[in-house]
Amino acid sequence: SEEFFVIDHKSTPLIGLMENVNSFLDEALKKIGDEDAYSLLSALFLGNTKNLSAEIKRDFTRLGLSHALALSGMHITIVVTILGFGIGKLNIKKIYKELLLALSALFFVGMTGFSPSAMRAGVMVCLVYFLGFLGRQANMVSSLFLSVTVICIFDPYSIFSVSLMLSFFAMLGCLISSRIFKKIKLYRKIRNKLLRYVVFTFVTSVFAIIFTLPIVYTTFGSIPILSPVTNILL
Repeated sequence: SEEFFVIDHKSTPLIGLMENVNSFLDEALKKIGDEDAYSLLSALFLGNTKNLSAEIKRDFTRLGLSHALALSGMHITIVVTILGFGIGKLNIKKIYKELLLALSALFFVGMTGFSPSAMRAGVMVCLVYFLGFLGRQANMVSSLFLSVTVICIFDPYSIFSVSLMLSFFAMLGCLISSRIFKKIKLYRKIRNKLLRYVVFTFVTSVFAIIFTLPIVYTTFGSIPILSPVTNILL
């Protein structure tokens, strides 16, 4: 089989700014001193997975946490939540706050390299805010399919991206499990918030595993049976 490499790409001032921010933060992380800690943090928060050792990738795969290395909804949720605390203090209208959060999510997607899985989550975030601006509540399943459709229109080859497939089917499993949970009376009777969270996270993780199982097995050749537990800890 032939191998192809991108040796150059057209850049714009905005993309150049995103790349510079990524490089600046990456250099800041290098000051940690520990090579494994640096490479892991750079991968988790900046999307720079090229420096990850084979051992770290293997351990994440065995624990069923390989999805954490592919920037997606979890990472964007963390970023938007942190920024939300700061933006929430601004004395501006709610619509402008949501616009800032949507733009921040898109900037984060660009800064981390426009990976298909991150773009899927970023587009979903923007759809949710856009529909909120129109006074409508987003249907998350529809938003999921629409986000992947938008990505594939602009980059048809992304349909072959393992990270996008894992992100899509894991999210689909989570959304379906959430809908099922809303109909289970026994779950609603659990009063302890921590116990509700643990039960919800465990079952959601199981659904995500089931939906991503064919891709995980054909790609990595193994089934991460510890994933429900490790995802709760994560």
